[in-house]
Amino acid sequence: MPLLLRRTLTPKIYDAAKYLPVTVNDKITTSPKGICGPVLKYKNMFQLHEKRASVFSGDFISLKYYPPDHFVSLFRKTSPAFTAKSSISKSFIDSAGPYIQNHYSKKKSAIPINYAVWRRKLKLLVQVPFFEKWTALDGQRGVKRYVESKKEIGVPIVESYERSMPQGVAKDGYYEFLILKYPNNENDNIALQNEVRRSVEIVANLDWGKFLNERLPRLNINPKYIHKVIPKKRIPNTWMETANKKINFGLLNRFLMHANLPLRLIRAKKVKPSKRITRE
Repeated sequence: MPLLLRRTLTPKIYDAAKYLPVTVNDKITTSPKGICGPVLKYKNMFQLHEKRASVFSGDFISLKYYPPDHFVSLFRKTSPAFTAKSSISKSFIDSAGPYIQNHYSKKKSAIPINYAVWRRKLKLLVQVPFFEKWTALDGQRGVKRYVESKKEIGVPIVESYERSMPQGVAKDGYYEFLILKYPNNENDNIALQNEVRRSVEIVANLDWGKFLNERLPRLNINPKYIHKVIPKKRIPNTWMETANKKINFGLLNRFLMHANLPLRLIRAKKVKPSKRITRE
């Protein structure tokens, strides 16, 4: 069952036009941003890190990709959205070159995320090649087609994605980059950015059925009557839809309320599948 974002009363201190997620105010970005903070807090607090979202792992970065209808991706600030994080346990001493190791060994902390300059540097190192490659792979057309596809009611998610975001076209959604190794020189910067470009291309060429692990749901029915079940009425499940079913809506909406975000996450009502259009 799909999820929807519903507006609540907007507090006076809240500039809705500036901060509302893309799912409420669809706009193609020219400068990709991240995910609403309360949602990331909820995701990290309950360790909702989906292994099947992993699409790339290199020397410098790894990437998890969450499609547009995943509950985290629903709260993206731009279309597409990305974050570039480094592990809390990673330090310069463990995964950097000798110059950086010597420099930060004399500091109070050797953890990169404790330094704003490194947080910004890593973000820009990822952001620039990410958006360049995403644009080169016709990502803006993919976003427009995805928005149009949302008007079709009852179409299975994999079929909808294959129509709106086919192979070869950059995908809308949330790209979660994790820094595995810190660049030590200009050559490392280039290598990291090349890995970012390669990972975006991998997402563009995803086979939706295989990536989302599309499977028919089990039938909780007496085997005696199994012959009466019409297979066409069984809509396949994906790991993304399974993750969406496990959300604690009350808790997540409280996170949103405490952060003064004028949004509530709800389940959409069940609808009958739309008639499929056959091409001649």
